[in-house]
Amino acid sequence: MQKKTRNLVILVLSFIVLIIVASVAYNALRDSTPAVSFVPQVAALPETTEKKQVQTNISPAAVPAPSEPEPVVEDETPAVEDGVEASAPTMPNIPLFTLDGVETTFEDVRQGKPVVINYFASWCPPCKQELPHFQKAYDTYKDQISFIFLDALDGQRETLETVKAFIRD
Repeated sequence: MQKKTRNLVILVLSFIVLIIVASVAYNALRDSTPAVSFVPQVAALPETTEKKQVQTNISPAAVPAPSEPEPVVEDETPAVEDGVEASAPTMPNIPLFTLDGVETTFEDVRQGKPVVINYFASWCPPCKQELPHFQKAYDTYKDQISFIFLDALDGQRETLETVKAFIRD
């Protein structure tokens, strides 16, 4: 009976030590965040012509009574500029870099075509699984669509070397 008790005590103490080590390791890893090596800078954002005013400290007495809404009249012909509706959202022309380190822009890569943008990482299993689907889409549409694959290099887990090796494979 003495041997069973000793083994049980050793087992319980080992379990407690394991929990403490796991807790310390978790807290150490949770607090370490990878450094981002590239932060995109937006060259210019489109300016809006409508300025919104914010009113603060509104008392209930200052809130106007609800009135009947005015009828909305939709314009049958939306404004079109360069084949795109003026109200359509646009991608900011952020700098992009090729694998060779050459800086380019979104518009240079797009070349006026529709764009498929994929944000991926070389270590990501779902990212690897979807690549054959992108290849099939490229084979189908060829030069009708531009494909842009964005990879955020963090300098630790994802580096230029890991991406180049991923593409070679």
